[in-house]
Amino acid sequence: RKAAELLGVDGVMLYQTCAFYKQPGHGETAWHSDLNTAPFDSNDMITFWVALTDVPDRSHSPLEFASRSHRDFALPYWYTNEGMERLDDRGYAVRDHCPLRVGDATAH
Repeated sequence: RKAAELLGVDGVMLYQTCAFYKQPGHGETAWHSDLNTAPFDSNDMITFWVALTDVPDRSHSPLEFASRSHRDFALPYWYTNEGMERLDDRGYAVRDHCPLRVGDATAH
């Protein structure tokens, strides 16, 4: 229901469930687009990040994302951070959502 509400539609289809575990203090994951790896002909998709442990501050490796960058197909994805150093220059607000408690979720 929440995904449909956020997308402004009557219903959604669940494409995939998966879990990636990242321990506190683990190194950065390169900027990337989840959409680029999905077989869709639309960028009207949403993913949820669910905290499996408390994320009280940035030292606990919160998810950080560039708001609305999924609509920018000119960005490089996965293999390099070239051109991604200053995402705010491209008009994207880079955000995290600390603190999070077990079970809290962010949508992006």
